[in-house]
Amino acid sequence: EVIKWETVKPVPYMVPHFMGVINLRGQLVSVVDLRSKFAITPAAGSPGLILVTERGESLIGALVDDVHAVSRFSPSEIATTMALQTKVPIKFFCGIAKHGDHLVNVIDVAGSLSEEEFSTVKRSQESI
Repeated sequence: EVIKWETVKPVPYMVPHFMGVINLRGQLVSVVDLRSKFAITPAAGSPGLILVTERGESLIGALVDDVHAVSRFSPSEIATTMALQTKVPIKFFCGIAKHGDHLVNVIDVAGSLSEEEFSTVKRSQESI
């Protein structure tokens, strides 16, 4: 799900890329800034959207610059054999898929948090 940027409630003593939590229809959602985590400069004039995805029973929100479309790709539609250099650690980069006339980077948003980071973020939801 993609939602418009809303005020995020900060949680003290978190990792720098953890922005805080939002309330999405009564459920707390932790919001992370993956641009900060992966040292990627935000796009100028970014509208600031939150991409909400699942990780197990929890919801994780990721701050994104923009969303052009929401699509599902089968594993066979994602090319994974190319040699790439990216700021995103390769273990989180699933590959590249074709969407119409465009190529799309496919990133495992929920999996980009380490188990330690995810546990810390999950505890922050429980403490509020």
